[in-house]
Order: sequence, then C-alpha cells, then structure tokens
Amino acid sequence: MSDESNDEVEMVMDQKSRFSRYRMRVREKINLEINET
Repeated sequence: MSDESNDEVEMVMDQKSRFSRYRMRVREKINLEINET
C-alpha cells in the first residue's frame, strides 16, 4: 500500500514540475513579446 501512495506522490510531483516548466516558458515568451514592442 505504501508503494502505491508513493507512486501517486511521484506522479503529482512530476505534474507540478512539468507545469512549472510550462509556466516559465510562457513567461519567457511574454517577456520577449513585451520587449519587441
């Protein structure tokens, strides 16, 4: 049972890291567009 919950936690952590990387990329894109105008 502890193994299952551990897998769940790792999945959630993986999703969070993926999401944070996505947000960073979006923020960089927005900064580029702001600098161009």
